[in-house]
Amino acid sequence: MPKTYGAIEATVPVGADTPPDVPKAFEEFTDSLAGFPVAELEAGAKGKILVCNSSGVPQYVTPKGDLTLAEDGTVTVADGAITSRKLKPTLGQVVMSGGEAAISTTADLPGTSLAITPLVPSNLFVIASGLMGTVGGSATVQLVVDGVIQERTVQMSSLVAGSRISASMSRMWLIPLTAAAHTVKLQGFGSGEAKVVNASYVYALFAS
Repeated sequence: MPKTYGAIEATVPVGADTPPDVPKAFEEFTDSLAGFPVAELEAGAKGKILVCNSSGVPQYVTPKGDLTLAEDGTVTVADGAITSRKLKPTLGQVVMSGGEAAISTTADLPGTSLAITPLVPSNLFVIASGLMGTVGGSATVQLVVDGVIQERTVQMSSLVAGSRISASMSRMWLIPLTAAAHTVKLQGFGSGEAKVVNASYVYALFAS
């Protein structure tokens, strides 16, 4: 059985006395296929991608530049091809859920966990802010990255039992990150009747 690559449509004006010119229609059809790689499209091409040239004719070409294409479709980017100049910084804000949290012991502040995966080695810039209050105890907020406590924010203590004090906290961190999955979060660290209110942080991730 011959393979079918298309159909020829010959139109006849209403009321015409002559049959359609099939040979001419076939000639026009074959002319339209000039340069079109029908056999190659059918067979495919190892390690190539299909791209139209300037004339709009599809053709198989080998990827060039910083990419290689495997037979199974895996695309690999050359080492060093992604640089800081090619990546835009990632910006965001994380806000504690619930408005406030008691921190009589060390505890994660709800809603402040952030999962982040840089494509290349990067720096994470964090600014945390919020309010802390305590009655007869102490309160501290700390930033934790991959389970490691960074430098703590302002630590406050009530030296007299039953006295109420409060303070705003604000601190900046700059943390180097590898090109892997990381977890960032805020923790409250306190004793007595300590609370953290409206804690949040803004962050910027940029390639190092």
